[in-house]
Amino acid sequence: MNLYQPTHFPSPPRLLLGVSLLVWGGLTDHPLFALGAAFLVEGCHWLNWRWKFDLRGYSRAWILSLMALAGTVGFHSLNLSGPTAILAFIEWLPLIFLPLMLAQQYGEEVAVPTSVFSVIARQRLKRERKLGKVIAESRIHLGYPYFSLVLIASAFPISGNLEHMKQQWIYFSLMVVLAGIGFYYSHRSSQRRLFPWLFMLTMIGLSSMASSSGLVQLSRWVQEGGFLGSKGSRPPIEHNTAIGRLGELKLSRRIQWRVKVPEGQSPPKRLMTLAYNNYRSNSWQTYDPDFGDYERSYTDLLTIADQKDKGEFAFNTEDFEVNDQPARNQVPIRLLGAVDNNRKALPCPSSPVLFAQANEIDSIEQSQIGTILAINAANVIDVEIWTGDDPSLREAPPIQRIRNAQKLEVTALSLPSGSYHSTKERVLLEDLIQKLGLKKLSDEEKVKVLAKYFQENYRYTTHLKIADTQAKSALLQFLDTKHEGHCEYFATATTLLLRAAGVPAHYAVGFAVQEKSNRPGEYVLRGTHAHAWCRAYLGGRKETVVEERTVNVNGEEKTISMSREVWTGGRWTDVDLTPAVWLAMDSPKPNLKERIADSFQRMREDFQLWRANEKNRGWVNLTLVIIALALAAFVIWRLSGSRVRRENAIEDDSSRPEGAPTPLTLSLPQLEKTLGQRPPGQVLSDWLQKTLPDFPKQSYRQLFQFHDRERFSKRPLKGDESREFESLVQALVETCAQRKDQ
Repeated sequence: MNLYQPTHFPSPPRLLLGVSLLVWGGLTDHPLFALGAAFLVEGCHWLNWRWKFDLRGYSRAWILSLMALAGTVGFHSLNLSGPTAILAFIEWLPLIFLPLMLAQQYGEEVAVPTSVFSVIARQRLKRERKLGKVIAESRIHLGYPYFSLVLIASAFPISGNLEHMKQQWIYFSLMVVLAGIGFYYSHRSSQRRLFPWLFMLTMIGLSSMASSSGLVQLSRWVQEGGFLGSKGSRPPIEHNTAIGRLGELKLSRRIQWRVKVPEGQSPPKRLMTLAYNNYRSNSWQTYDPDFGDYERSYTDLLTIADQKDKGEFAFNTEDFEVNDQPARNQVPIRLLGAVDNNRKALPCPSSPVLFAQANEIDSIEQSQIGTILAINAANVIDVEIWTGDDPSLREAPPIQRIRNAQKLEVTALSLPSGSYHSTKERVLLEDLIQKLGLKKLSDEEKVKVLAKYFQENYRYTTHLKIADTQAKSALLQFLDTKHEGHCEYFATATTLLLRAAGVPAHYAVGFAVQEKSNRPGEYVLRGTHAHAWCRAYLGGRKETVVEERTVNVNGEEKTISMSREVWTGGRWTDVDLTPAVWLAMDSPKPNLKERIADSFQRMREDFQLWRANEKNRGWVNLTLVIIALALAAFVIWRLSGSRVRRENAIEDDSSRPEGAPTPLTLSLPQLEKTLGQRPPGQVLSDWLQKTLPDFPKQSYRQLFQFHDRERFSKRPLKGDESREFESLVQALVETCAQRKDQ
């Protein structure tokens, strides 16, 4: 068994870790933390004190790092929802593992025992040593692993800052420089070659570019829907349905929202989150012909702040007085939910008039077809919603729209177009309208006929069996032959059939309110309560209006008159023709695991709301400071008894070349006369232990440690250690000579 353990480990050059920490602090906006960490990590090169850490001491430093990791994860889990919490704590990794790094930097040993990272390994080592076995303890120097950790942590804020691509290139450049320096100094001077170093620098640059780009993509994947429940920061303009997919439809059982209604008041049956008006190839989009840029199709609601500094957002100025007139409006409902992006769509009743927030929201925006977004909200949205009697405040009446020189169109009446099957779909829709005789009926009668037709001929199922084929799309098969599907099939078919019958309609998604929680007046909206239905403009009539518009003709602005049709006198109404059995099929009672997860989620959201109060936030910060100070005092007290002063702590013989001869290498010619020539490439320690096993194993171990330190370390042996090394070499030579005499 080879008992030799090296005393020299590859380690970063001075100041590399400190500079990388400062880079981390600059990119993550934590300069003070970075400065303190850099000072502590690099201060060991000038401080004359060291601490005697045994295996238990290193293990405690590792446990302290794990406690910091658990605390950071717990903190971000309470503040962020979904996978964004995973990304958030990664940027703090340099501080999380700082205790273990400092234990190595200020310990007497040059490296950390690998058994520190495993309880099983520590127990096994302890057990075998009790039995009298001599166990060589492997060690690892944490310099380069920690350096890599700092570089990775530096990249995550860049990945979350997608609009500042310049910062990505800054990170890329710094990573190349720092990693190149680290690679250069990780090799002995005799092993440094220009062309291999340039090749590795090129590889580092390519991998840095790939990693920085990959982190940006990872962040975008998280923020824009790569994980269930994660949506993008842009306005939601497209909804990819499950139409045409195969397999069992599975939705998350996680609570998405909580709705609290006043005592004695029934909750709304449905809360609409998003609306779409253009269908194409199994997906719905938000399309506004008046605005090519979808950002411009959203407008801010009016806002004020009341006497309690609670922001209010309303469609009309007179609605700001609604909460002072209880006779005019019922008590508001309260909506609570976690925020996973900075443009969160709010599930709202069909006719909201006023939003009063209980914590921070910068603004509330609405689209022309009813989508309402909370902009830059706090971690948890807590908003009160007053409702009225006029849904047109939320959804504009249908109107012919035009952009540039395109033809007039009513998007709420548009039928499938632009896809391979769109023509066949339009023909089938017209045939069904003729078959059901919808053209001559009133809007309300059209809805009743369609409801009866679906009820008698179609079946609800979450086991998706319809796939797009070359001959027919999934929607065609659903309407023509299959006659079974989930709510997205029914909502899409209803919307398109009503449009074909002359009724303006939108496709809406949101939640069905049906599960009452164990808290009074509270209902929960899970992923399984997600639903799709149709919003139809019933009872309206067309009118022609003439308006003037300024256009640019050959570089000159001209005013032209334009007439277009506008619907008036109607009302946007929910038309949900999905069989009611879907509620029982998709919403089983929560099991024990789900109830535990629900309790933790409520606790997290309620804590965030409680902490949003300025007074409560102060108590939280004070508590954290007290805990941190108490922990720091305990660590300082424990370290005070094991401090030792190094006599040669600040000596650094930098002029001494690596690979200098030692008494052992000088004695090799004499040893080889007896033991034979050492094979090329064989490690000296392996060769000696194999050819001269008579020499004591413990002496071998001490001999090779002295040799390694004398040959490669910048702090060579001195005094008693040097004399002990020479005596060990002399004993080795004598043992070899005795073997020759035998």
